[in-house]
Amino acid sequence: MSETTSPRAGLTRRSFLKTTGAVAGAAALTGAAAPTLTALAATTDTAPAAEEQVFYSNCGGNCGGPFCRMKGIVREGKLVQVRPADVDPDHPTFKTGCVKGQTGPQRLYGPKRNLYPLKRVGERGAGEWERISWDEAIATIAEKMKNAQEQYGDSSIAFWHSYVGGGSVLNYATSSCLPGGVRMGTSVSLERFVQKTGATVMAPAADKTLQWAIASIPGLAKFAPQSDLPKAKTILIWGANPTGASRTHQHFLRKAKESGSKIVTIDPLVRLNAIQSDVYLPVRPATDGFLALAMCNWVIDNDLVDWEFLRNDSVAPILRKEDGTYLRLSDLGMELEEGPVDPETGEPTTVDAEVVYDEKNAAFGSINKVESPAVLGSYEANGFKVRTVLDYVIEHIKEYTVEKAAEVCDVPAWKIEEVARLYATEKPAAIDMYEGLDHRHNSRHNYKDIMLLACLTGNYDKPGSFVLCNHLAEGEESGDPVGGTTDTSKLIQVEGAKKSLHMTGMYLHEVMEKGKLGSTELPLRVVYCFQGNPLASDCGPDELKAAIDKLDLFVVADPHLSDTARYADIVLPIAMTWEKEDAAGGYAMYEKAVEPAGECKTDMDVFRMLADKMGFPDLYDKTDEEYLREALDTPFNKANGFTYDDYKEKGFIVKFTDQMEAADSSAAAATPKVRNAFYIENPMSVDMNEPDIDREIESRPYWEKSLEVVENGDKYPLHAFSIHEIYHAQSILMEIPWIDELRPEPRIEIHEEAAAARGIKQGDTIKAYNDRGFVVCKAVVTKGIRPDCILLPHGWQTDDFIAGHLTDLTRIDMDGLSGNGCYNEILCEVELYDGGAE
Repeated sequence: MSETTSPRAGLTRRSFLKTTGAVAGAAALTGAAAPTLTALAATTDTAPAAEEQVFYSNCGGNCGGPFCRMKGIVREGKLVQVRPADVDPDHPTFKTGCVKGQTGPQRLYGPKRNLYPLKRVGERGAGEWERISWDEAIATIAEKMKNAQEQYGDSSIAFWHSYVGGGSVLNYATSSCLPGGVRMGTSVSLERFVQKTGATVMAPAADKTLQWAIASIPGLAKFAPQSDLPKAKTILIWGANPTGASRTHQHFLRKAKESGSKIVTIDPLVRLNAIQSDVYLPVRPATDGFLALAMCNWVIDNDLVDWEFLRNDSVAPILRKEDGTYLRLSDLGMELEEGPVDPETGEPTTVDAEVVYDEKNAAFGSINKVESPAVLGSYEANGFKVRTVLDYVIEHIKEYTVEKAAEVCDVPAWKIEEVARLYATEKPAAIDMYEGLDHRHNSRHNYKDIMLLACLTGNYDKPGSFVLCNHLAEGEESGDPVGGTTDTSKLIQVEGAKKSLHMTGMYLHEVMEKGKLGSTELPLRVVYCFQGNPLASDCGPDELKAAIDKLDLFVVADPHLSDTARYADIVLPIAMTWEKEDAAGGYAMYEKAVEPAGECKTDMDVFRMLADKMGFPDLYDKTDEEYLREALDTPFNKANGFTYDDYKEKGFIVKFTDQMEAADSSAAAATPKVRNAFYIENPMSVDMNEPDIDREIESRPYWEKSLEVVENGDKYPLHAFSIHEIYHAQSILMEIPWIDELRPEPRIEIHEEAAAARGIKQGDTIKAYNDRGFVVCKAVVTKGIRPDCILLPHGWQTDDFIAGHLTDLTRIDMDGLSGNGCYNEILCEVELYDGGAE
C-alpha cells in the first residue's frame, strides 16, 4: 500500500524511470454503506481535505489483457476515483486507460453487485434465491465434489473459466489449451487445486484460433510492438479494430500516417480507421483467406517475390515427403545434430533437423548448415519422393486468382491488385492484425494464408514488417518501456500431482450427451464456473443450458448476477479489482485499495476454503504475500528493480530496454533458428475430440467456404457479426451509469439500402432472426457497413435487450482443430418488430 496527502515526487520526461508518479487526485465521490456511492461535499479552503491514499492496479476489464495500469484514490476506506496512471502524460504507453477502467468505483459499489452467497430455491434460471452462509456454500460444493469423484472419478468435477482479468499470480486463471493436448496454466489458485484433485479444466472458446495458430505455425508468435507501426511504409489493418478494441494503436497509426505511410483497411465494417485509410476494401465476411491467396498469386505472377527471404528465413526450402511430413536427417541415415542444453538436466540434446537440397553441391543436407538451399524443385532422396514446401504450396494456390477473388470477396479486382502492389513494393510493409479474423468456422486457414503473403514479399520478422502487432504493449524510438515479470512455474507444482483432462468449455453439450469427448470418458457431474459468463458470451446458449441441466451441481463465482450466475445452483460473491492484492508483472502490482464489499472473497480465498473442506488444508502452503514475493522476485526483477518490495515502495516502476541488464545470449545462440512458416507439418487439435481432418488441407494455405454463406434467394440473406467496441469489455461491464450514458441500450446497425428495402427507419425497433433464435433492438441506419451485413451489439445481458439475445442466433458448431467458438457464423433476416409473442 502507498499512502500520501501530497504528490510522491515531481516528474520530468524520464524521471519516472526511477520513482513513482503518483499525483494525488481530488475526487467528488466517496462511498457510504456499500453497495451505494454518495456525493461528498466539495472541499473548501476552510475545510480540511480528507486524507487520500493512492494505489495502483489494473482495469479489470477484458480488452485483451490487464495492461492498462490505473491509479485509484481512496478516502475514508472507499474507492472514490480511478484514472490512468499519470506517470508520464507525454508517453504513449501511459496514455492507456479508457472510460471502462475509470468506472471502478461504480463497479465496486453498484446496486446490482452480488454481496452474499446465494442458493437456488426454484427452477434453474427462475431467479429465486435464498441467502446462505459461506460455510454452507463451501460445505455443499465440497460434498458434491467428493461424492462425484468417489462415484465417477477425478475428472467428474470441472472448473470452467474465461479471460476476465487477463491472468495473474493468485486469482485470475490463465489456462491455454495447445495442440496435442497440452495445457498451460499459471495461476496458483486454480493450478494447485487441479493438480491435487485431477479435476477437468474447461477453457474458453473465444479467440482460440489465434492461440492455436501461434502454437501450430512456427514464427507466427513474433509479435511486433506498436512502436514499429510508424516504421512501415504500408500498413494493412486486417482483423484489428484500432479505434475500438485496440485503441492505443491509433496513436502509432497517426504517427505512421503523418510520416507518409500508406494505410489500407480490410473490413466489412466502416469505423474511423477505415475512413482515415488510403485504400478501403469492404470485404465480404469470411473471405479474407481467399483475398490473401489471390494477393499471393498476384505477387508471384508479377515477379515481386523476395526469394532470399524465402530461402534464408522461411520453411520454403524444406523438403516435404508425400505423406506431408518433412524429410529429416534420420530419413537419410545422416548423423543428428547437437541441440541446445536441456535446462532441466543440463545435458545437450540432439536435433533431427529438416533436410533441404544444396544446389551448389548437388546434395542433401541440414537446413541449419546448407548456405543456399533450393527454394523450388522436386527430388528423390533415399527412396522418398520430395519437393520443397514452397513448390508444393504454389501449385495448390493457383485456383485463387484475383478475378475469382473479386467475385468471392465482392471487391473490385483493381483494388486487390493495388493493395497487393503496395504491400509487395512499398516496403517495409506490415499487417496490423489481432483476433478479428478468428470467429468463423474457416478462420484457422487465415493465418497460414497471411503468413504465406508475408513470406513471399519478405515482409516479416524485421522492423516495420510483421503480421501480429501487440496492442497491449507500446514503445518509443529510443527503446520500448519494460516492466517486471512473474514466474509461477514452481509455485503451481504439487507433490504427487494427478493428471487432469482439459477441454474447450463449449463442448459441454457434447460431453453431457455422450459422456465422453472423442474416445475419452468424461462423466462430468459438478462444474464450477468462474471469471467468465458463457451463457451470455458463448454460442448455443440453449444447448449449453440443456447440458447444465444434466449436472448434479453448477456453481458460479461472480461479482454480479450475470446471465450465467442466474442459471447456477450456488452463486459465490467474488472480490473485484481494487479489493485484492495480486500481480502479473508489468509496471505495477495490483494493489488492494479497499476491503471487499459485503461478504465478497477473493478467488484465492475461496480455493483455500474449498481445499480445507475437501480434506487437504495444507494445499496452499504460503500466504498471498509469500506467493507474490516468490513470483516477483525473479533474477530479472532483482537485477532491474521490479521485486515485490520495489513495487510496494514505489507503486509504479518502468524502465526502457536500453537501461536493462544485458540478457545472457548464450542459450539463444545455441537454439536452432526458428524459420517462419506458412505450412503446418503436423496439424493437431487442442482438444481430445479427435476430429476427422484432411491432413493435406489443414497443413497448407487454403480457403474454404464458411458454414453459412449467402446464396441467391436465401431465406436468410444477411451476415450478422459483432465486434469489441470502446464502451464494453465482453459482458463484464454491466449496469454502470457512466457507460450507460454513453451506450444506453443495445442497437443493431444496418445499411441504409437494406433498411429501406425492409421499411426500417432510424430508431425503429427491429428483430434479427433465423431458425435458431432472435434478438430485438433499436435500429441504427448507416452507410458504414456492407449492405449484406448487420452489426449485432456485443457484451450485453439478456435483460438489456427488448427481447431475445444476440447469442440466440449463433450455432453451437465449433472449429474442431482450434476449439474456436464461431460466434460470427450467423446468417439472418431483419424485420420491424411488432411486439408479438415469439
